[in-house]
Amino acid sequence: MPPPSLSLRNSVALLAMLSAPAAAQTVPAGFVVEDLFPTASFVYPVDLEFLPDGRALVAQVQGVVHTLLPDGTQYGTPFLDLGDELQNGGDLGLLGLAADPDFATNR
Repeated sequence: MPPPSLSLRNSVALLAMLSAPAAAQTVPAGFVVEDLFPTASFVYPVDLEFLPDGRALVAQVQGVVHTLLPDGTQYGTPFLDLGDELQNGGDLGLLGLAADPDFATNR
């Protein structure tokens, strides 16, 4: 049995629904939205880990880990690049990281 076809009217309604821009989200009272790292740039960031010395590590799904300095600026070169060691896409790639709880003493 062939699949049912959409009528022209239903097709137009579906197309309009899929192409409509997402509605802007309103922030609840008492909350503030701020960009913690306005000068940093990432591609598919998946995790953020703060270190005891004020720096932060940002993991990207492609296997790149960047360091953010305490003032929010991005350090020039990646801390780690595993891009040649893993596949990414869909559910594949670097999906998280964790700093050792004793990082301040054993780094």
